[in-house]
Amino acid sequence: MSSTSSDQQSPANTHTHTNNSSQLAILSSGPQLTPQFIKNLCKQQNLYQTPHLNDKLYLHHKGLRNLDSHGALLPYTNLRALWLEGNALKSLSGALQHLKQLRCLYLHQNLIEDISGLEGLEELRTLNLSQNRLSRIEAGTLSTWCPMLNNLNLAQNKFVSIEDLGDLCNLEHLSVLDLSDNKIDGDEETLVDNFLSKLKSLSVLYLKGNPVVNRIRSYRKVLISRIKTLQYIDDRPVFDDERRCAEAWALGGVKAEQEERKLILQEKRDKEKQDLNNFREWQRNARVKRLQKELEDKMRERIARLVRPMLYNFEAIAKQINDEFRNIDPNKDVALPIVDENFEMAPYEEIDAQKCRQLFVEWKDYPYEKREIPASWSAEQKAEYEKSESSMSD
Repeated sequence: MSSTSSDQQSPANTHTHTNNSSQLAILSSGPQLTPQFIKNLCKQQNLYQTPHLNDKLYLHHKGLRNLDSHGALLPYTNLRALWLEGNALKSLSGALQHLKQLRCLYLHQNLIEDISGLEGLEELRTLNLSQNRLSRIEAGTLSTWCPMLNNLNLAQNKFVSIEDLGDLCNLEHLSVLDLSDNKIDGDEETLVDNFLSKLKSLSVLYLKGNPVVNRIRSYRKVLISRIKTLQYIDDRPVFDDERRCAEAWALGGVKAEQEERKLILQEKRDKEKQDLNNFREWQRNARVKRLQKELEDKMRERIARLVRPMLYNFEAIAKQINDEFRNIDPNKDVALPIVDENFEMAPYEEIDAQKCRQLFVEWKDYPYEKREIPASWSAEQKAEYEKSESSMSD
């Protein structure tokens, strides 16, 4: 009886055990990248529910281990930026080849051991593969699959030599390269001549944390003097003065570098002196303009006081105007002004009675001359006005 009961329970126990094993396998494989899974994420991130309308997709830190199990990314054909960092991906397994418009791909902090799966991403500009398990890039792969690559991050991987980097030197547009914190070793010829010097557009380079940095004597000076396009190395930029000193060092050693530093220092002093002279010249010109304006205002005021409708002694007026300007001791670079026939300022010149008479005729409608004492003024107001006129004449 007990034996029969045991035989009857065995299939059920076996079925339960099978289900548990399947559930454990699913749990151990992490979340599944299904179309519904991505749609739910798009809804949470306020992205489009229609796949081809999205140009970016955030799939980072989701615990994903596989990208191609359900073809979930196939409808997202217009993606330009894709974030996949912080997962457990070991391979891309051809899941991205249909993303022909992809520009930026972030795959750092995964378990990727090879770059297969990047085929056909011809428009890719930025690729981050840092903190993975890459140890080699086969020749004819990355430079062929992603020819427009501009920014490549391979930091914290397992490269041990320049040869492990394949034909990265054939990436004509590569301007930013991060190889920091690997185990790359070699000599100056291998690193600079056979690799870095072939990257014609390289402007930013990170190599710190590799044995090759300590192996090359005067590593920074060597890179700056040999690679003319570099603008940033490791932890700081390359300034013009540093480049000049490095190039002098490469040509003549330490002595030439010291002479170049002295020359740079002298050039800076000369520039500071020139800037100071320019500032003083600007100040002098400003004073000249101010003095010219003051002289112009004084001249107009003086002529307005001298030229009166009831005054016809033009020779006396001319003499008084000339004496007035002769008594002024202006800056030597300032020309004494006087008005011409069009009431424009011109350099001072001796004027005679005829010139004065012409000035009088032209100035007869000057608003100051049309001023008349209103008939409604009281005696006190008239006296005050005459007193002010008398003081102006004096």
